[in-house]
Amino acid sequence: MKVHKAEVLEHLFKVYRAVLLGAQDRDFEFLEQYCEEVFYEKLRNRLNTLKTNNMKLIVEEDVFADRGKPLQVEANMYDHVVIKGLSPVRKENGSEEDYFIYNDIENMGLISYVPKYVTDPANFVDPVRNKELHSEAHKVTYRAYVTFKTGYKIYLKDKYGVNQFDYPEDYTW
Repeated sequence: MKVHKAEVLEHLFKVYRAVLLGAQDRDFEFLEQYCEEVFYEKLRNRLNTLKTNNMKLIVEEDVFADRGKPLQVEANMYDHVVIKGLSPVRKENGSEEDYFIYNDIENMGLISYVPKYVTDPANFVDPVRNKELHSEAHKVTYRAYVTFKTGYKIYLKDKYGVNQFDYPEDYTW
């Protein structure tokens, strides 16, 4: 299966936008489903702290950001890596000592984690366990480092609606 960079960037922008709007709406059900667990917990805690302090997170799209027109979204992927053998749910993974690690980020953009327990011949005697080992070894996570240039602006407002910071007049993205 071939995945094109433009499709990945388009999808990641949709997730980015949805997470921004989900944070604004405090849609914890959505955020928990779409965000990595540790990031979600930190975001939820921060949003709850803002609420406790009578602060609001507001996301607005500046529809006049580009000389009176909406800003065309620019997405740039400046790095990415494929991680094989780990679950995207961190709690399901062992420590680094539990794996043989093959790191070829420079040439192939790949890190492979092979659990050390696969070297135990007893794991291959039981056909059910053998199948489990095979499926565990084929977990793949794709991590991309992406920047987006958009017309979205984020504001923090206190209980009186006063901005906690201001964007410079010449700020365009």
